[in-house]
Amino acid sequence: MFTGSFFSMFSNYRNSSYSLDALLDSPDVTLEKVLEEENVVSQISMQNTKLLDFLSRDKIEALFTFITVMPEEGASNSRCYNFPFISTEILCSDCPPLQDRIFADKELMKNFFDFLNGDGNITLAGYFSRVFQAFLNKRPDEFLQILSDLGYFMDLTKLIHLQSISELIIRLLLCEFRIESCFITERKQLLHQILDDLNNESPIKSQGASQVLSEIIFRFSDINSKANIIEILISKEIVTKIINLGFSNNPIHSSSSLKVIKCILYSPSSRELIYYRHTLFLKILGANIHKFPEILDKKHTNIINTLQENIETLGSDRLNIIEIVLSLVKLESEYLNRMIYNSKVIENIVQLLWKLEWNSLYHVVFLQLSQSILLGKSFELKAALIKYSGFLGKMILNFRTSPRKATYNPKILPGYNGILIRICNILVKLSESSSEIQTLLNQYSQWRSFVNEILMPLNYLENRELGGSSCLAEPEDLMLDENPDVIDEGLPEKVNSMVGTDDNERYEGNEKNHSDIEKNKNTQEIQNSENCEVKDDNPEPDAQDLHWPEKIEEEVELQEEVKIPQTLKNEEESEEEGRKDYEIEPEEIKNQNEVETTEEPREEIEEEPEDNNPNETSVAIKAKNEDKEFFFQDTDKQGLEIEKDPEDNELKQKNTIEDFVSDP
Repeated sequence: MFTGSFFSMFSNYRNSSYSLDALLDSPDVTLEKVLEEENVVSQISMQNTKLLDFLSRDKIEALFTFITVMPEEGASNSRCYNFPFISTEILCSDCPPLQDRIFADKELMKNFFDFLNGDGNITLAGYFSRVFQAFLNKRPDEFLQILSDLGYFMDLTKLIHLQSISELIIRLLLCEFRIESCFITERKQLLHQILDDLNNESPIKSQGASQVLSEIIFRFSDINSKANIIEILISKEIVTKIINLGFSNNPIHSSSSLKVIKCILYSPSSRELIYYRHTLFLKILGANIHKFPEILDKKHTNIINTLQENIETLGSDRLNIIEIVLSLVKLESEYLNRMIYNSKVIENIVQLLWKLEWNSLYHVVFLQLSQSILLGKSFELKAALIKYSGFLGKMILNFRTSPRKATYNPKILPGYNGILIRICNILVKLSESSSEIQTLLNQYSQWRSFVNEILMPLNYLENRELGGSSCLAEPEDLMLDENPDVIDEGLPEKVNSMVGTDDNERYEGNEKNHSDIEKNKNTQEIQNSENCEVKDDNPEPDAQDLHWPEKIEEEVELQEEVKIPQTLKNEEESEEEGRKDYEIEPEEIKNQNEVETTEEPREEIEEEPEDNNPNETSVAIKAKNEDKEFFFQDTDKQGLEIEKDPEDNELKQKNTIEDFVSDP
């Protein structure tokens, strides 16, 4: 009656259960044969009575042996692969009777924890970690108490270099689960042991300790009873130890400690960490900033590129130092900015840019550092970046002369050109609002010409719309020569209106231009229609009618000749005025070896505009007013102007709000 695949599944399950029970009833049953059964894991989860009776203490000890002891040479594949995996699944299964037997026998747990005293195989460490976390999740209080009573809390650091064991240490230090006792004493001892491992001579253990500390610091807000842990991490003894190891001569200790320092600064809980106890961490770190250039100047291994040339590598230590400097600059601390300026680390970072031409990771960090300095409040750091490091002069020289070697393709530009263009655009934008930036830029005589001749064309090329027939210029018109000095003189005039505008503005400008063209066409047609006289369908030809079409064409050509050059003339005059305002006189160029601390007003000479020009200068307006006054004086002398009352003159002198307010 009941047939089909659904009920056949239950029959298969019943048959598999019967097969395991039959195997357990046989006199020659062994643990190996039971582990080879297909449904042994499911049966232990269902608390099979015969299977639980079969798993005596010796059998459970054998299960721990499979996951903690390496198999002998020549062992079968089942012993090497199948038995450890099935044993792990059985021990991690949700079977309370089996867990009661294991937790009640401390000798079994001791045999399990003895794995920490061995060499530590990476595969067996994975099995050990999984069983450890299963016991910790199911019975955290009881399991941690056994771990503390047997004294294996500190032994976990012996295998800290293994990823699976380091994850267990992190879980114990965080103590995210709910337990009655937080085991604060044991966790403090474990943290002290990890801090000692930073100074370990073994590079893998030192790196493992650094990884654990970095993860703990990064997840500091998740720590249970973190108030007790912060006393250790931010104590003067520990902070001094970490920072001193970061700048030690031992490269192993230096690399591991710099990662911890960077993690403290970049942690989401950094404010709580670095400002604890009156910024003790920042004071100690600031006193060691003068050691940063030494790490940046260290020699690193080189690699050979496809052109068979030695390329210098960045290295993790250099990257950590630059990221530390970036985080300190973002804090906007006068003390730290002064220490960074005095250490001359900015000059080292800039010099490193020219060496690492194709390292995009370094380019991104350098761009972030430059933005933080230029947008910050410290004039000293701005001067160190723009002037003292030689960054601006080297950058201008990089664009004007080809720095490529003979082995390179001359058409391939340096890899750092992209970030240099972005930094130049930031400088141009800040020079309009920041007097400090303007003061530093005015000391370079080639800066204005560089912006007009090189930067503006490059910005135009990058901001162009790709494809379509509405392109403003053909690609051949804007192709730069290998020698950047050979540039079309009219090119800045063409792109002057496009630089500094986004896509929306350009789109609106194009629509406006199209609408103006349509209006001109409509007005032109109206004018043509007005000039045309209404005639009959079949007029009589005469001398005037014979020449009528030619006269109309001449009038249209005259109108175009009058209108179009006038608009072009206005545009050229506006562009010339913009360029004159942007140019700098030779007398205003100051010595490049001096830094101006105060802004001095500069006199700009401008041509007098026409009478109908709305953008009149103050000099022209003043001249016009003087002419009017002179005219009125002459008219007074001639008697053409009526004499003014003295009372009216007194009222006109009170032309400010303060005068009217003071007068009752």
